[in-house]
Amino acid sequence: MIFILGYMVKPIGMKIYSQCATCYSSKRINITLITALFVSSLVIGLLPSYSEIGIFSPILLMIARVLQGIASGAELQGEYDHLSIKMTRNHSFAILGFITGNEIGQLLGVFAYRGVSYYFNQAQLEAYGWRIPFFIGCALITIVFIIRVIYGEPISDNYQKRSIMPSYKLLGFMPAQTLSAMTLSGLKGGFIFLYLVLVPFCMWYFMGYSYQKISHIIFITTILSTIFVIIINPLITFVNSPTIIKLSIFMTLPTILLLAWSFINNQLIYLSVFAIASLSNIFTLTVPRVISGLFPPALRLYGVTFSHQNGFVLFGGLIPLFNIAIGHLVFYFFHNQIKNHHVFFIGLISYFLLMTIASLIALRKLSKYANYDDLMKISEKIRKHY
Repeated sequence: MIFILGYMVKPIGMKIYSQCATCYSSKRINITLITALFVSSLVIGLLPSYSEIGIFSPILLMIARVLQGIASGAELQGEYDHLSIKMTRNHSFAILGFITGNEIGQLLGVFAYRGVSYYFNQAQLEAYGWRIPFFIGCALITIVFIIRVIYGEPISDNYQKRSIMPSYKLLGFMPAQTLSAMTLSGLKGGFIFLYLVLVPFCMWYFMGYSYQKISHIIFITTILSTIFVIIINPLITFVNSPTIIKLSIFMTLPTILLLAWSFINNQLIYLSVFAIASLSNIFTLTVPRVISGLFPPALRLYGVTFSHQNGFVLFGGLIPLFNIAIGHLVFYFFHNQIKNHHVFFIGLISYFLLMTIASLIALRKLSKYANYDDLMKISEKIRKHY
């Protein structure tokens, strides 16, 4: 719940940035946001355990997570604002850079997890090793701040009186397009959350795998699925992306069922995890292309980045809550007839069944709202140039 709380307060950060950006210099706002992200991450990394300070431990964790979420939301709104000013005629490249940065961040997270798990045994990880990724995050925040100071271009005074629309207001202006884009992004987010969080949890909690073995499986399947993505990427276009997404959606439930069977029987683990990683990467390649056409050029940067980020967070973050709710219901009625890991997979399959239906409904709206003409022209120019 505390983990999800950080995502729920992001709109507050967006609203705060929208109100403050026209009153203070971009340098001052950058320093404030970076400081808030640094301090909140450092507090989580240094936080004493429950056995040391009792109830104050979860309270401090919640406060730090809320601060981190608000600062992250403000940072996101700042990125949208900055890119819309600095790349007025190149919003497509701005979107590409934003989404690519997200994917690189996830990949760095996998490598950090693999590195920590490789150098520390399970007892060391539980004692202090889990804190190291937060310190790495603080170091990266510091590096980003230095890069911004040296190479960043501040927003000039000419834009000081600009009007900034908080990105979440797109839900009021273009509800059908925004919700469709968020749903498709949510399916992608759900698979990434499944791959990077729930699959390792299952291997540890239900199957008794060590942290070292889990990190090895995630590392190998990440490398193989990345190679797979590099091979198929040239074949994916704006024209065929909706069809590829539809085929991938139909593969969602069979892939989840394969994962459940694999984990319950402790067979074909690498294959089932690779299938999840590959499907996640296919959504990563196709979803941004598809949702780009749902928004007109003037709102495309805000629409795609907001829908991509918040759909990812909202629907991906709902998985554990949904599983807990389903688990309680199943245990209430069948507590003497079913095992813990069966309950977990029942919740997981139910969740992705609902996401599959919602995504297919979202795809049906493409014919009504989507327009890829200008995007295809840009893509053709890039192809001819390179």
